[in-house]
Amino acid sequence: MIHLIRLLIVLVMFLILHTTMAQEDAPLTFESSRDLRADFTLVNSEPVITREDGNRYLNGGALIFHDGEYHMFSNFFNSWPGETVSYYYTSPDGEVWERVQDDPIFTVNDVPLEGRGALALTGFVTDDGTWVLYYHTFTSAQSAGYIGRVTAPDPLGPWTFDAEPALSPGSEGSWDDAQVMRANVLQQDDGSYVMYYAGTTDRTSQIGMATSPDGITWTKYNDPETTDAPFAESDPILSPLDNWESDWLGRPEVVRTDDGWVMLYEGGTGRNQTGLAISSDGIHFARYEDNPILDRDNMVNGYTFFQGALIHHNDTYRYLIEAGVGSVGTDIYLFTFEGALTDEPVITAQAPEPFVFSSHYGGTPAGQWDVANAEAFFADYPNIDYVVNRTDYYRSPVNLLIHTELNGDNVPDVFSASLGGNLRAYIEAGLIADITDLWEENGWDDIFPASVKAMASVDGRQYFVPQAIQWNGIFYRTDVFESAGLEPPTTWDELLLTCDTLHEAGIQPFVMPANATWPPPMGFWFSHINMRLNGPDFHEQLMRGEIAYTDPRVREVFTYHDQLFAHNCFAENASSINYNQMVSTWNSGNAAMNAHGEWLYEFISENAKDNTGFIRFPIIDETVPLGELVPMYGAFMSANTAYPEIARAFLVQIAGVDSQTDNMNTIRRLPSNLLVDISALRPIYADGLTLIQEAEYLSPLIGSNTNPQVAQSLYGLLSNYWLNPSQIDTLLANIEATRQENYEGAP
Repeated sequence: MIHLIRLLIVLVMFLILHTTMAQEDAPLTFESSRDLRADFTLVNSEPVITREDGNRYLNGGALIFHDGEYHMFSNFFNSWPGETVSYYYTSPDGEVWERVQDDPIFTVNDVPLEGRGALALTGFVTDDGTWVLYYHTFTSAQSAGYIGRVTAPDPLGPWTFDAEPALSPGSEGSWDDAQVMRANVLQQDDGSYVMYYAGTTDRTSQIGMATSPDGITWTKYNDPETTDAPFAESDPILSPLDNWESDWLGRPEVVRTDDGWVMLYEGGTGRNQTGLAISSDGIHFARYEDNPILDRDNMVNGYTFFQGALIHHNDTYRYLIEAGVGSVGTDIYLFTFEGALTDEPVITAQAPEPFVFSSHYGGTPAGQWDVANAEAFFADYPNIDYVVNRTDYYRSPVNLLIHTELNGDNVPDVFSASLGGNLRAYIEAGLIADITDLWEENGWDDIFPASVKAMASVDGRQYFVPQAIQWNGIFYRTDVFESAGLEPPTTWDELLLTCDTLHEAGIQPFVMPANATWPPPMGFWFSHINMRLNGPDFHEQLMRGEIAYTDPRVREVFTYHDQLFAHNCFAENASSINYNQMVSTWNSGNAAMNAHGEWLYEFISENAKDNTGFIRFPIIDETVPLGELVPMYGAFMSANTAYPEIARAFLVQIAGVDSQTDNMNTIRRLPSNLLVDISALRPIYADGLTLIQEAEYLSPLIGSNTNPQVAQSLYGLLSNYWLNPSQIDTLLANIEATRQENYEGAP
C-alpha cells in the first residue's frame, strides 16, 4: 500500500504543476511568434566531439549538469547492435569537451545479462552523491531490447550494473512487445522519477512513459499487465501522425523548464527528422505547428542524424546530436536555443478537479471531527487539492442530499454516511465502488464484528468501511428501577407488565418524543417490533420494497404496538412532546425507560448518564433470529472517482485504530474496530458492543434503509398513527401506493 500511495503522489505531481485544459481528439499543436526552426542554431559546422580511430559511430549518450559542470557519458561503436564502449567527458560550457580518462567507464561486456551493445542514454546524480545512468541493450537470447540501470559513487566508477532490467518489453500484442529503448529519465523534486522511452512492435516505434518512486521499480503508463497503474489513459503517450513522422517515433529527450515539459523526438518517412513538443503535465504533449525543427536541410552538409542528448541550463537548450554519413561514420554536433520557446504557456491537459469528501456524519460535534479527520489525512498529501462538503445529518431524518449527490454529474469521491439499504440501488447501478479486495488486503474480517461486515455487504461483496456504531434498544433509569424494585424486562410480556407496574406507581414508563416534526423515535418502535415479530429478513425485504405494506404481517406489527397503548406505556401527552422535552424529562428522572439510540448520550446530563443502563429490545418470539437496530457510520467511495488510490487510502485510514480511537476520545462514539481499546468509555458501551456481536443481523434506521420517498412516507404514517391509531389500515394503503410508485416492478 505504501508503494501505491507513493506512486500516486508521482501522478498528482504531474497533474498539478501547471494550469491546463482538456486534450482534444485532434493532435494538440502550439504556435510561437519565434521561428523555432531558424532559432534552433547549429553552433559550429565542426563537431564538438569526433569519433576516434577504430570506432565508426559516436553519440552523446547521457548528459548531466552537476556542480557547475557539464558531464557526458558518450557511446562509441561500429555497428548496432554490436560492441560498444562508453567514455566520460566534461565541459565548462557544453561546447568545449574534454575526455577525462583513457579507458572506457564500461563496455557491453560489463552488462550482466547477455547483450549486444549497451548505449548510455540518460542519467542524474542523487542527493547522496550516487551517479545513476540508464542504458539500452539488445539481447540476442530474447531477441528483445531492454533498459538497464548502472550506478557508481563517482563518474569514473566503479560502475555497478543492476542484475535485472529496469524496463522490459510489454506482453505479446502490446505496443512495445519487441523493444523498449532510448530512455530519458528525469528526477523530480519529491525524489520520484519519470521515464520517457521508445517502444517498438512490428517495425513501428512510438513513445511511452513510466514512473518510479525509487528509479528501480517502474510502472508503465497504463500498462495492462500492471493492475495498480495509476493512470487513466491509454499507452503510448505519443504516436506517429500521418505526416513527416508517419513511419515511426522515437529517441525522446525531455527536460523540465519554464516552458513546461519540453521534448525533442525523432520521426521519419525514410529519413530522420526532429520534432518539438511541449506539455504542461508531462503526459499530453502539443507538437510545434511548424515541425520538424531539424532535418537535413539545417544540418551541416545535409548529414543524416541519429541519437540526440538534450540539456537545459542558464536559459539555454543544448542539443548534442549524432550526425554524419551513415556509411562513413558520425560525430557529435551542438545545436542551441536561448530563451522561451513560446509567448504563452502551452496548455495541454486539464487540471484535475479537487478530491471531494462529502461528510454526512451526525450532528455538529461529530461533523467537526469528520472534517478534522479528513484534513489530517490530506496533510500527508500537500499536492492534492481537496474540498470537504459538510451536511448535518441530524437536520432531517431522511438524508436527501446524499441521493442528490450520487445522482449528480460531479459525484464526490468519498462519502461518510450512515450505512443503509437506501444505497443498495446505487451499488446495483455500479455507482459505489466494490472494495471487497480492500477488506481482504487489510484483514478486516478479523477486526470488525461479523454482523458489522454483513451490514457493509451486498450480495456477499463489501462496499463500506465501518467507523462508529450507535446501537438502539431500551435505555432505563437504574435509580428509578431500583426505587420501584423492578428488574429490566427481557421479554414482551415482561415489558407490558413493567409498564403496568410503573404506571400504577405513578411513574411514567416510557418518555416518548412523538412530535411529528422529528419522527425517528416512532420508527424505532416499528423497526424493533417488526424484527422481533417477523424477523430481520422480513424487515429488510420490506425496506427494499419487496413486500407490500398491506401485507398482514406488517399489519400485525401495529397490533403489538396497540398493546403498548393499552398498557399505558406512554404518557398521555406523548404525541406532543418534542425532543428537547424528552431530554429534560430524562434528566429529571421523571420517566423510567426510553427506546432510543446511543446518541442519547450526546444530549443528557452527566448525572443522567450515571443513572442510565441499557438492555436489548425485549424478545417477542424466541424462534425469530436476533436482529438489532444499529445506525452504523462509515464511508464509501464513488466507483468513478478520479482518485481511486487516494480514496482507498482514505478508507483505510477511517478503518484504522488511530482514527477510530480519536473518534472515540473526541465524541465518545463506540468504534467498530475491535482492536481499539474502549476502556475509556462508560461500561454501557461494552454492553452495546456485546449486543452487536451477538446479533445475527444489524439493521439501520428507516431513514437510511429504504427509498427516501418511501422513508418520508413511512415516517409520516407513523406520526399519523400515533395521533390516530384507528386509521392504520388507511395509512398502510397510502404508503403502499408510495412504495409502488418508487420501486419499479414492485409486487
